Amino acid sequence: MVTNEKAPSNDTLKRAFNNVDIRKALSLSIDRKTFTQNTLADGSQPALGFVSRDLGQNPKTGTDFAQEAYVKNDPANSGVSYNRKLAQQYWAKGLKELGLNGLSFNLTVDEDDQWDQISQYLQEAWTKNLKGLKVTVKKVPKATRVKDLLGNDFDVILTSWSPDYDPTTFLDMMVTGNSYNFGGWSNSEYDSLMNTVHTTANETERWNDMVKAEKLLMKEQGVIPLYQNATNYLRNTKLTGMVDNAAGGNPGWRGVDLK
Repeated sequence: MVTNEKAPSNDTLKRAFNNVDIRKALSLSIDRKTFTQNTLADGSQPALGFVSRDLGQNPKTGTDFAQEAYVKNDPANSGVSYNRKLAQQYWAKGLKELGLNGLSFNLTVDEDDQWDQISQYLQEAWTKNLKGLKVTVKKVPKATRVKDLLGNDFDVILTSWSPDYDPTTFLDMMVTGNSYNFGGWSNSEYDSLMNTVHTTANETERWNDMVKAEKLLMKEQGVIPLYQNATNYLRNTKLTGMVDNAAGGNPGWRGVDLK
């Protein structure tokens, strides 16, 4: 999910979405575990961060990137924790800094059953947990939502990403000036880390800087991850050789046999 820091529908929202306390409050109000288990109930998993699971392993320990970059015991900086009390504290702090008593924005989503579930949950969670917040759900055809996303014509928008290689398939998007950095978040330290990721020949240094970049992105709540989508399908018990890909085409049918 993306908050528009560049050009939302009014200047008040621009100031609000450029306030890290407001962004943290919105994220901390979301109980991702309960949402994926009880609302989606399709095998989807709560996000551990911006980068999804199974996209890379620590070259020394074999630890999955998402697990290594996930901040477990620091809800204020994990980027994906649920903490209602802390959310309300950040919300009050952010509004005070902005000189506001409340906030209203549009949440743009696809006209889709699953996205309707998500938007209803977010609208209820936000307005219940954050005093003075009004959220209007704007349902549009997918083509319109993509057009709005590319044209920076939104306040808050739901979008998704399908990875096609290692963690940088996500992390590169949030570099300043990247055409996929739809919300306009910018951080010079993050940019420097990602520059090293793409220029160093040291595998360990590259890994460590990717982890640092992910943790910084979540600490600053440059984007608000929700969940990692699951795909459900029936499989014949005689089917062998099928590969479940974390990136690219899923599943992989090359080498499949049915006997």
